[in-house]
Amino acid sequence: MTFSVVIIVICLVIFGMIGALTVRSRMYKNLDNLETWRIQLMNRPVTDELSKLKALNMTGQTEELFERWRTEWDDIITTVLPKVTDAMYEIEEAINKYRYISAKKQIASLEETLQKAENQIDEILKELRELLGSEEQNSVEIESLNQQYLELRKLLLTHRHLYTIAEAMIEKQLDHIKNNFTNVNEATEHGNYLVARDLVKDLHNDIIDLNEKMKVIPDSYIEASTTIPAQITNLFEGYKQMKEEGYALDYAELENEANECSKVCEECVEHIKTLQLEEAISKMDVVKEQIDKIYDFLEKEVEAKYIVEKEIWSAQEEIQKIREANIKTKEETHIVQQSYQLNEQDTETQKYVEKQVNIITKRFELLQIRVAEQDLAFSVIKEELDSLKQQMDSIREAHNMYVEMLKDLRKDELIARDQLIEMKRLMLEVKRLIQISNLPGMPTSSLQQIQQAQEYMQVVYNELEKKPLKMGKVTILLEQASAAVNECYHDTKYLIEQGYFVEKVIQYSNRYRSKYSVVSEALQKSEQFFRQFEYNQALEEAAAALESVEPGAINKLQEILSEQRYTLPL
Repeated sequence: MTFSVVIIVICLVIFGMIGALTVRSRMYKNLDNLETWRIQLMNRPVTDELSKLKALNMTGQTEELFERWRTEWDDIITTVLPKVTDAMYEIEEAINKYRYISAKKQIASLEETLQKAENQIDEILKELRELLGSEEQNSVEIESLNQQYLELRKLLLTHRHLYTIAEAMIEKQLDHIKNNFTNVNEATEHGNYLVARDLVKDLHNDIIDLNEKMKVIPDSYIEASTTIPAQITNLFEGYKQMKEEGYALDYAELENEANECSKVCEECVEHIKTLQLEEAISKMDVVKEQIDKIYDFLEKEVEAKYIVEKEIWSAQEEIQKIREANIKTKEETHIVQQSYQLNEQDTETQKYVEKQVNIITKRFELLQIRVAEQDLAFSVIKEELDSLKQQMDSIREAHNMYVEMLKDLRKDELIARDQLIEMKRLMLEVKRLIQISNLPGMPTSSLQQIQQAQEYMQVVYNELEKKPLKMGKVTILLEQASAAVNECYHDTKYLIEQGYFVEKVIQYSNRYRSKYSVVSEALQKSEQFFRQFEYNQALEEAAAALESVEPGAINKLQEILSEQRYTLPL
């Protein structure tokens, strides 16, 4: 037991020593990194960059900045970094004495100190390079800007007539630019390179701005002082001419709009005079848009007048045609009602069409009055005329549908009469078949069927002659009659064919009459049924007797008759 405890204690001690050595090794590594960082900071090229300032005018702002940067750099080199070195010795001693917590805190503090120093050095170098770059950029740009300035001066001098309206303000702007050139030179001579840099940027913006304005001043001034006012005058003259030609236009409203546009043009001239080009152009765009709207309105009026004068008479003719067609349809309706019973919906359609015709007639008469009085704009008249034409199309469509309905009524009647003619033909065919069949007679049921079919047909005839004609009832009766006639025709034809076939079977079976008494008796019964018009029973007796002595004889006989076409001549 004691031995195990000893072993455990020894293991714990060993692990503790390993852990301590690991921490110690890591801290020494951190110290090495801090030392490398410190050396890198000491080797930053601050001194070299500061020496470049000696080539500049060491006065004013440059001198102040130089002193501040040199002081900050000296403080870092002579104070901050040496303190870092001393602190590193203290940390190393703490590590050797296993004061790891204290050493860790000191390392963190040193890292913060070095980071602040690095940030300060970065800021110094940034400002240094900005100052040096400003001097270089100024010297390059100032020459280009001066050339642009001279070109603007030359442009004003050689084309002064184009800039008369804004000459004073342009001169003022050029003088301001010239003064800024002087300010740049003075700032540079006094070592204020950053101030000079800001002035150069202002110079660049001022020259670009003035150049853009001088590009648009001539055209803008001509547009505001001449072009647009001329358009307003022409617009007003054209308006007065249209008024004389009979256009219903609001003179006061257009005059107010024209005066307002002229006033805005005068304001634009003043804006150009003070180089407020953006505001002038913006207002001119509004005026031009307004003028375009007025022109569009007048053009639409001219177009509307042309269309109205062209289409109003054709519309009158169309209305007259619709009225005449409606009168004719109304007369046809009265005629049809004598033979047909029209439902309420159909008659309402005719009344609706008649009412709508009266409405569009009154609308058109009012429209003609307004055209004659010339108190309504042609565009409004055109809209009313278009609406009227749409209503006419709707009425015409309803009228055509009604006319087609009347035609459909008559069409159903004619179809019914044609079907009756076809039924009559079938019934005549039934009589013809009976006459040529040479049968002794027809069964009572067949005669009754023929009589019933004829009665059905007569009922349809009678219904067609009634006034008013009820086509719904006619259709039902016609279907019943058609079914009865077709059934009568097919049944009669089948019965006659059966009688014809019985005769052939009896004739064929006579060869066995004397030889077989059974056949003889069956044939006598078959002949008796035949004379009694029971042709189906006659066929059954004869066929059974024949099959008893000659199996398959019936089929054979049917085939022979089919090949020789011994059929009833139907």
